[in-house]
Amino acid sequence: MTQEDILIELNTEADKYPELANLQANTSNLSWWASIKKVFAFSSLTLQNLFDQHKKEVLGLVLQDYNVGSKEWYKMQCYGFQFGYKLQIVNNVPTYPVQDDTAKIISKASVKENITGGLILKVNKVVGGNLEALTATELDAFSNYMAQVKIAGTLIKINSYQANVITINARVILNNEVFKPNGTHILTGEYKVLNAIKAFIQSNVFDEYIYISDFMNAIRSVDGVKGCYINAIGVDGVVVDLTQGKFQLPNGYGKITESDNDFNLRMTYELV
Repeated sequence: MTQEDILIELNTEADKYPELANLQANTSNLSWWASIKKVFAFSSLTLQNLFDQHKKEVLGLVLQDYNVGSKEWYKMQCYGFQFGYKLQIVNNVPTYPVQDDTAKIISKASVKENITGGLILKVNKVVGGNLEALTATELDAFSNYMAQVKIAGTLIKINSYQANVITINARVILNNEVFKPNGTHILTGEYKVLNAIKAFIQSNVFDEYIYISDFMNAIRSVDGVKGCYINAIGVDGVVVDLTQGKFQLPNGYGKITESDNDFNLRMTYELV
């Protein structure tokens, strides 16, 4: 509603009262009655805007509070941890006096319900572009932080693991104009298939299922790869059941630790 709309409503209402007829007949903008109506209309519009803004703020607080204690909320608390900083209580809320993004070391976090009650948190940091476990000092500081920000009475188990070691045995069909028989690129000498697999593992969603079809698509996306078939996948030496179409890494993430040559010993390349 605009100020003009309020003025129209005022005039419509005033016309209902005969005692205001003389005042209404004077349409001059400089008249006392016209000025009173304009002041009233402006004040009403200002109050209306203030109430609308207040309503938005209250609704925002309600929605924010509604999310407190959810798994997504706990994940956001993980990302808010600042290593080397001490929490302060402001308005009964634990907070950092200074926001320092360089001290926020948690890069990946997952929050899941524990079958025995409470929550299980997995957290990791990035070092040199790779996910790594927190050090003992970092994990201790993070545990103290979560003890202060968690909902009172909530049982929390916190883990930060090293990566699961992944091994792959696959048959890959390559274009003989692009690749050599050992799987290296003719022009660059790179192990393109190995690099694609490493990139896929690194980018996979933390502590979630890995789908075999996505694994195969990552290999097929390499220029010069005509097809592939995965014979076996191992996680810390345990063979994955490929018939399920998916598998999960116990520690939340994985990596290939073999050398390029050892990796290729598990691969079968067919040039066409």
